[in-house]
Amino acid sequence: MFGELEVHEEGPLVVINGTAFQRGRASGAGCNCLIDTLRQHLGIPADLPDVRRRLRMLFQVEPTIVTASNFLDFRAHAPAIIRIIANAVRRGADPMDTSIFRLVCVDLDRLEHGDCVGTGDVTLYIAREDGNHFIPLHEV
Repeated sequence: MFGELEVHEEGPLVVINGTAFQRGRASGAGCNCLIDTLRQHLGIPADLPDVRRRLRMLFQVEPTIVTASNFLDFRAHAPAIIRIIANAVRRGADPMDTSIFRLVCVDLDRLEHGDCVGTGDVTLYIAREDGNHFIPLHEV
């Protein structure tokens, strides 16, 4: 699925299939940059350590184990992060259908590489830089 995307850089912008994106910023504190990146895209306030704590309860077995401060894996952990953040604000209400999302992650170190998760109609674009740091991409 990722191979279907055309990705290149134009100065400071990342261009994906003809659409320009500006690089955002995400906190790397506690290796929570993927959580912070997805939180920003959802526009929902979330306590990053609490989301990580919930992930630790869900992912207790290798190779997807989540510890107090390990790097998170886009493919394995991003869908769960979306569910945790989206439904934290809906306590007592019906859970949000997170299958509406398609997540696209561009590797800024190797533009021909990246990954996609999900098949929903709402696409969230993020990037990985420096090997393991995730940041949001904002459409210009």
